[in-house]
Amino acid sequence: SFDRTLGSLRRAGTSPAELRGLGAFAGAVADVLERSDALLRRARRVDPRGAGFLLARALRGAAPGEAPLPSEATIRGIAAWEQEDLAWVEALHAAIRAAGGRGVTVELPALRGPEGDALEPIADVLERRWASLTDAPEIAWTAASAGAWGQGAGAGGQGAGAAGGGVAIGHATPAAAIAARTPEGEARAVAAEVVAALARGVPPEQIAIVVPSLEDAALEPLRAALGDAGVRFSEPRGRAAASCPDGRAALALLRLAVGPVSREQAIEILRAPGVHSGAWTERSSAREAGRRATSLAHRLREVPVEIDRTGRLLVEGLTTAIAARRADRRPRVTAAPAAAGAPGGAAPWAPAEDDEAWMPHALERLLASGRWVGDGGTRPELARRLLSLFAELKLGAPSAEELGSTLRAELRGGRRAERAGGALALEAIGQGGRAVRAIREQVEGIAQAARDLGVEARPCTAAEICAEIERAAAEAGVRPRGDAARAGAVRIDLPCGLAGLGHELVVVTGLDARAYGGAGGEEALLGESLRARLPAPSRPASSRERQAWQHAELSWTVAGARRVAVSFTKGDEAEENDPHALYRWARDALKERQEKEREEPASRVAPGAARLDPRAAELIATAGGAPPAPDIAERARIERARAAFFLDPRAPSDPYTGRVELEGDLALRIQLQAAVGGAMPDKPIAVTHIERAAGCAFAGFAHRVLRVRRVEDLLESADARERGTMIHRALEASFEALRELAPEVDPAEQLAAARGAAEAALGADAVMAPLRREAIDKAVADVLQVVVRAIDGDDPVRFLLAERRFGAGEPPPWGPLELASEGDGHPSVHVDGQIDRIDRSTDGQVARVIDYKSGKPDKKDRDRALQLPLYAAVVARALGAEEVRALYVSVRQRGLIELSPDDIDEQRKLAQGWPEAARTARRVIGALWDGKVAPRPAREAICERCDARDVCRRPAVIPSEQSPAESSP
Repeated sequence: SFDRTLGSLRRAGTSPAELRGLGAFAGAVADVLERSDALLRRARRVDPRGAGFLLARALRGAAPGEAPLPSEATIRGIAAWEQEDLAWVEALHAAIRAAGGRGVTVELPALRGPEGDALEPIADVLERRWASLTDAPEIAWTAASAGAWGQGAGAGGQGAGAAGGGVAIGHATPAAAIAARTPEGEARAVAAEVVAALARGVPPEQIAIVVPSLEDAALEPLRAALGDAGVRFSEPRGRAAASCPDGRAALALLRLAVGPVSREQAIEILRAPGVHSGAWTERSSAREAGRRATSLAHRLREVPVEIDRTGRLLVEGLTTAIAARRADRRPRVTAAPAAAGAPGGAAPWAPAEDDEAWMPHALERLLASGRWVGDGGTRPELARRLLSLFAELKLGAPSAEELGSTLRAELRGGRRAERAGGALALEAIGQGGRAVRAIREQVEGIAQAARDLGVEARPCTAAEICAEIERAAAEAGVRPRGDAARAGAVRIDLPCGLAGLGHELVVVTGLDARAYGGAGGEEALLGESLRARLPAPSRPASSRERQAWQHAELSWTVAGARRVAVSFTKGDEAEENDPHALYRWARDALKERQEKEREEPASRVAPGAARLDPRAAELIATAGGAPPAPDIAERARIERARAAFFLDPRAPSDPYTGRVELEGDLALRIQLQAAVGGAMPDKPIAVTHIERAAGCAFAGFAHRVLRVRRVEDLLESADARERGTMIHRALEASFEALRELAPEVDPAEQLAAARGAAEAALGADAVMAPLRREAIDKAVADVLQVVVRAIDGDDPVRFLLAERRFGAGEPPPWGPLELASEGDGHPSVHVDGQIDRIDRSTDGQVARVIDYKSGKPDKKDRDRALQLPLYAAVVARALGAEEVRALYVSVRQRGLIELSPDDIDEQRKLAQGWPEAARTARRVIGALWDGKVAPRPAREAICERCDARDVCRRPAVIPSEQSPAESSP
C-alpha cells in the first residue's frame, strides 16, 4: 500500500513538505517518501513513476543546441494525463520554442460518447492548466464527424490523417451486442465474433479485444475460448508467472525457506513437473529421480504431520511410518492403479521400492535445502542461494527425456488431436520456462537493487524477500517477447493500450454497469479529503478523474474501429447485472436497423451456443437430436443401458453394467479366478474381502481385480479409520504385556505395564504434533478401559493371542481355512485373515474369538458378518476347544465399551453359525469367479464409505432393493 501511494505521489510531484502540512498520518507518509528519495539519490537511481519530472528538469536545464530537438512535435493517443506527463510536455514545448520551432501540439478527437463528450473533461483540465502559461502547448481537435458516436465538432479543422500521418478515425458500425449468462459463455461468443471476422478476410492485426482487467481470473475464459477456436492472440502481460506450474514450484521452494513446513508443501515440490529431484533422491536420471520423488510424496501422505514447525516432525514421522510398514504393523494399503496415457509411458503413481530406507534421507535433504536458503541473512545472499537451488534442481529446463516424450506425443496426435496432444505439452513447457525466467529476473533485480541502494548488508529474512518476490511474480507475465509474438495475432489489451489506433473490428468485453470506471487506478493511503487539500499542481488524480480517463480511452478505442461488437455477462436470472452505457448504445443502434442483440446460453451445447470449431458444431447438433457420430452413438447406447439398469433393480446386467463375459474363454476365466483369489491354498482370499463382496459384488471386484483403493492423508487428529488402527495396535501391545506378568501381580502394576506397552506401540515418546499426541492419548485411554475390564473381571476365559494370522505360509495349525466344495462346479475356497484377539480358559475347553470395532456394529450387517463365525472355525480347529464363543468389543469414544452379543448363549450361537457363513462366503466368491460383479449394494449406506464409489458411477438417488423388515415403518 505504501509503495502504491508513493507511486501516486511521485507521478503528481507531491513534496514531503506539502504532505507534512496535512496532519500526522500524512507526515508519516512524507517521512517514508523523503527517506526513499534519499536512498535513490545516493544510489543515483530514480523511480520511473516520477521520471517525467526528471525529464522536464533536464529539458529546462539543457544548453541551447545541447540536445537535438525537432521543429515540432505532435502527441496522440493519450487521455490519461498525470502531473509528470504535463511537466515534461510543457518542458519539451518550451525547449522547442526556444530553439525556434513551433512547439508541441496535443491532438484530441471530438467524440461524443453515450455518457456525453468523452474528451472534453480531459481538454478542460489541460486548458485550465495551460491558460496561465504565456506560451503553452496547443490543443488540436481532430475531425470526429466519422466517429463512433455520431457528429462531433471539428475544432481543429483537420483529421488525424492530415495532421502528421496519424491513424484516421473512421465510422464504427455496431456489429453485435452479446448478452451471456456466464463468463465462459461470453468468452465463447467473443471468440466466435473473432472467428467470423477472420473468415471474412480481416487480418488478425486489425482485430482488437478490449478487456476491463488483465487479471488471470478474468482473462482465463477468453484465453481458453480463443485456444479452442485456434486463434492466435497477444496480450500485454500474459499469464502471471505465479500461476504457471513451474512458477508455483519456484515460489514453493521459497516458501519452504520461510517455514513452517507443511506436508502438502513438501508433496507439491516433489510432484512439481519442472523439478529434477536428483539432488535429493540421489538419482541422476530424470525418470528415476521422478519415480523416487513420486514414491516419497506418496509415502508422505501416511505421515500424520500437517505442519512441521521444528523441521524434525516430518522426517521422524516418515521414519516411523516406514518402520511400521516394514514390520507389517499398519494394514493401510495405499497402492493406486496405474493410469494410461502418462508421459513417456510411466504411470502417474509409481510403487515404492522394496527398500525405502532412502526416503527419510531424501526428505531431510529437501528440508535442508529450504533451511540453507532461509539462512542467507541478506537479500543478495538469499537471492544467490535461491538461484543456486533453482539451478541445482534444473527448474525451468526440461530434460531430454521430457522433451522427447512430448515430441513423440505430438507426432502421434495427428492433425485432429494437435492441441490435445504434444502441442499443448510443448506450449506448457515453454510457458514454464518463461515463468521461471521471469521469477529469476525478479530475484536478480531485488538483489541488484539492494546493492545499488547500499543496503546489501542490511539483514533480511526469507519471509521479507518471499513477500517481495511473490508480488513481483503475480505482476510478471510469461508471454513470448518481441514483435514476433504480436505478428499475425489478435490483440487483447486495456483501452489505454488501444486508444488512438485504427482497427477493422474492436470487441469490447465485460460491459456491465460497473466496468471501465477507474477502479483499477492507484490505491492511495491518503483519503480524498487529504488529497483535496494538496496544491492543484501537485495533487494526485482523483478516482473521478481516473474514471473520466477510462471513459475517454474506451470511446477513443471504439472510435478507431470500422465495426464494433460489445458483450457483457448477465449473471443469474435472480439478480442480473445491468449493462454499461456503451452496451445500451450498441443495442439501440441495432434495434434501429431491426437487428436483435444476441443471447449466449450458459451451456456450450445449447442450440444457440457459439460454434468455435467443427467439434463444437457436432456436439450442438447431437444435443439437438441430429444423428451422432458412430462412437458417440455407441456411448449413448451404453449410457442409456446403464441408466435403465440402475433404475430397475431387477434388470439383468451386461458387460457395461456389471457382468464379465466368460463364455467360451477359459483363459479369461482362469485369469479372473486368479485375480479374485481363494481357489488355491497358497493364494487364499481374506475374510474381510469376502465381507466387502457380500455387501456389494462390484466393491469386491474393484478391490481384488481392479486394485482400487481410496488413498486418504493421515491427519494429525486421526480420523475414524486411523483411530481404529491405533486401537488395534495398542490393544495388541497391552495384552501381550499382560501375558508376560504373573496373575498375582498387583492390578495397578498390570495397568501400568499395559499403558506403557500401548504408548510404546503408538510411539507416544516420539516428537509429534500436539494434535497427534492428543489423539494417541485418547486412544490409549480408551484401550485401558478394555484392559481394566479384563483385569477386574472374574471371567475364567483369559487372553491368549493377539493379531493371530492364519493363511498361506503360517505354521500348522494356522494354515488357510478351506471352505469345501459342495458340488456346484466351483472348487473349494481357501480363506485367510487376522484374528484380533483369542481368549482361552485355563482348562483349554473354552475359547473365545473377539473382533474389535472402533464404532458400534450395525445389526443390519449381521447377515453378512462372516469374520467371527469363520474365525471361530479356525480357532476350533487350531485349539481343539469343546466350546467356542464369538463377540464384538466396541471401543467407542470416551472409553465407552460395549459387548455384542453380551449373552453367552448368543456368543456360542454366533460361533456355531460358521457352516452357514461358509456357504455364504462360497456363494459370494463363486459369483465373482463367474463374472457377476453388478454394483447392487445390499444397503445404500455401504456406498457412503465404499472405496469404489467413484468407479461404479452408480447414481446417488436410485430405487433400492430393501427387505420388508428394512422398508417397513
